[in-house]
Amino acid sequence: MQAYTALKTTAPIRIDGDLNKPAWAEAEEAVLLDSASGSAPEQGTRAKLRWDDLYLYASFRCEDREVHATYTAFNEPLYEEDVVELFVSHDGDLKRYLEFELNPLNAVLQYAIFNDLNGSIFPYARLDNRVISAVRRDDDRRITDYELAIPLTEFASAAHIPPRPGDEWRLNLYRIDRSPGRPSELTAWSPTGKPNFHLPAAFGRLIFAE
Repeated sequence: MQAYTALKTTAPIRIDGDLNKPAWAEAEEAVLLDSASGSAPEQGTRAKLRWDDLYLYASFRCEDREVHATYTAFNEPLYEEDVVELFVSHDGDLKRYLEFELNPLNAVLQYAIFNDLNGSIFPYARLDNRVISAVRRDDDRRITDYELAIPLTEFASAAHIPPRPGDEWRLNLYRIDRSPGRPSELTAWSPTGKPNFHLPAAFGRLIFAE
């Protein structure tokens, strides 16, 4: 099982889409692979996580020759276009987890998912957006950078809020890359073995550390 150790940051991370900040330089890197096969994707994605007493922070750096995004409002179907995603099971119950998505136009989606683990999935949309996010596009390098701060209050059923060093949650990190005229590319930090992200048995371990 994949494991990621998220280091606590002593100062809040300013969410502006700039991933060259020292806080990210100190963070472990998670590499996303083809979700079904586990092979290297055509366009790479590297993600990082940090935390403090108020937020879980995430960043994604995506190789991206062509951006495909039109949605701009909260909880539109961002998964139909380019998007990065976090699925977080914070209380150990893999039938329940939170889904966060961010697209290149800085639109956010947040669902609470109830999954019976037998093929039925029931998503419940959050009514208002509490996630702080920013996106930066570098057309010369063909890179899109995503940055998020998720309030820890969203994880109310976790054993400890804020987490304590040594606490573990379950988590997966994903990307959907869609471009007209070519097959979509679905990637995951912890590959699921299928082109399906809603397989929580494949979630990795998120370990909180000082």
